[in-house]
Amino acid sequence: MFQISARQLARGTGRIGLLGLRRGLSSGPEAAASKGSGAPEAKTRWRTPTTWLSLAATSGVASCLLYYYSVQYEERKEAVSGKRSYGAASIGGPFTLVDTSGKTVTDKDYLGKFMLIYFGFTFCPDICPDELEKITDALNLLSEPDQERIVPIMISVDPYRDNPERVKEYLKDFHPRFEGLTGDEDDIEQVAKEYRVYFSKADVTEVGDDYLMDHSIITYLIGPDGNFIEFFGKSTTPKDISVRIKSQIRKHEYDVLGSTMQSNKQAATQ
Repeated sequence: MFQISARQLARGTGRIGLLGLRRGLSSGPEAAASKGSGAPEAKTRWRTPTTWLSLAATSGVASCLLYYYSVQYEERKEAVSGKRSYGAASIGGPFTLVDTSGKTVTDKDYLGKFMLIYFGFTFCPDICPDELEKITDALNLLSEPDQERIVPIMISVDPYRDNPERVKEYLKDFHPRFEGLTGDEDDIEQVAKEYRVYFSKADVTEVGDDYLMDHSIITYLIGPDGNFIEFFGKSTTPKDISVRIKSQIRKHEYDVLGSTMQSNKQAATQ
């Protein structure tokens, strides 16, 4: 415990009294006169009282700013990743082509199966073989039952040179489940338009059969219902493709199971 002597108490009391006297003098008429005489004015510190209303207003502004910056962050992240979703993509559609046996087939022939569709041509020196090999590797990473649910397809963008026999021979170097489709110029242009695929002769000055084709390097995953699911670009690895395909297969199985259970439930209540 601290002990305070009478002298210390008196000294403290005197200081407090002197301080009060000085404050009283500073607020009197002399202080007002001194303001007009050019004497330096003492600065006064103002404190805004903190109320529940001010706290609520501050909290509201902070919440709005946080929401705004979170939205901006998500938009920038989506723009960088290129995965922003605006609803169902308008990719894919009906087609009528010719398979490697010379039989006319349509998109309806593949309903019930997943399709991996790649647009290329048999005279392609490097990119097409690399992409078809990548698809082969991706399929080989899947289980046998999952592979049986997928039809890999190469659609030729070179209808002048890629007849059914040539496409069949070309695909022997890749996955045994590969199917090749070709057709006349109008048929190829139509299916390319449906899938937003670009293709053209690389050098229009070349004559005869000695030319290359420029075309989009994309593999499309189409669901059993014939609708577009997603695409894989040139930089996508076989591992990534297999993982994403497997995920879509499991999702489809879950949806079918849920639909079946719902149908059975409705039938039981009738």
